[in-house]
Amino acid sequence: MSSPLGVAPDTSASLVEAARRLGPRVRELADTTERERRLPAELVRAFAEAGIFRMCVPRPLGGGEVDAATLVGVLEELARADGSAAWCAMIAATSGVVSAYLPDDAAHEIYGRPDVVSGGVFAPQGRARP
Repeated sequence: MSSPLGVAPDTSASLVEAARRLGPRVRELADTTERERRLPAELVRAFAEAGIFRMCVPRPLGGGEVDAATLVGVLEELARADGSAAWCAMIAATSGVVSAYLPDDAAHEIYGRPDVVSGGVFAPQGRARP
């Protein structure tokens, strides 16, 4: 799959390069992102097509299952262009981790399509006891 901006989600290095190539457009749309308080649909599509939102989804579900260095490298590249866009990418990418903890059928139902974008916050509320 290739995005309108010519990005292909093949390897960890290509994800970082994809983020780098997206940078100028992310920067151009930063005021729109700020004004509308959301990523423009164009960037959502481009991030999804580049595999940015699925970096932490396991490979068997079609995700990137990238290492931490790749995740950080992609987010750094996006943040150079617009911190808000990088934050959105981080929330969506790291939320994909939950897919690894779901039963297989549920994980495939939710994350089986390449255009699925998820978002959430993982903040444990319990207390550890010895």
